[in-house]
Amino acid sequence: MPVSALYERGKCIANLRTLLANTPAFQTWTGTANATAAAARVHLYEIADVWDDDTDRPCAAIGLGAWQDTLAGEPPVYDKTTTLRLILVADVPEGYASDAWDAGLDFFNGFESVVEGMEALIAAGGYLAPLAIRKDSGPRRVSSQEQNQGVDGFEVRLELDVAS
Repeated sequence: MPVSALYERGKCIANLRTLLANTPAFQTWTGTANATAAAARVHLYEIADVWDDDTDRPCAAIGLGAWQDTLAGEPPVYDKTTTLRLILVADVPEGYASDAWDAGLDFFNGFESVVEGMEALIAAGGYLAPLAIRKDSGPRRVSSQEQNQGVDGFEVRLELDVAS
């Protein structure tokens, strides 16, 4: 049975998943036909291993980062801010295995189109309204140790600050 988010931070995560799934560039990047299929490519990063053999890639993982509740005003109310984490991952396409430059550029083009698509939907309203989107780390190719275990791909980690 589906579970709905009941509280602010859970709703922020759910809204980020909806935003991603409805972003046409994310659907194109993941090769999915619609928002429902794209939503299946969005995982909770603390629970799912996006590099697991059973995970379809490209995909995204989302979760909570830092959050803060600050008491302010008269009467006092809590001003709540939350940082959401977004990780975009993709395998190195087979044709690029020996060409790191083209493989990296292909990944850059993919994740940049997703971010720009998200920003367009955010500007149109009706979704999550981040105060800021920033790169946390990457893009990076997985380590040689991970490659020796049969995984070869790229990831970029982004953070979105939202009022929750």
